[in-house]
Amino acid sequence: MENPDLKTRLKAMAQPWIETADAKFQEQVERHITTTVEASVKAMMDDRLAVLERAIADLERRLRELEEKA
Repeated sequence: MENPDLKTRLKAMAQPWIETADAKFQEQVERHITTTVEASVKAMMDDRLAVLERAIADLERRLRELEEKA
């Protein structure tokens, strides 16, 4: 059996490093995406909650006005 050529040996030696670097990079990308999505969702929910809070405040004012008239 022939010895593997230099290119094949280098690939075999580098493969664990490449896999480790790839796994770390993938982890960083996923963490960044999660953080970005969470921030977007939080901003969207804050906006919607603000609208609901204003609507509730308007309803409370209107109810007070109606109670005062009654």
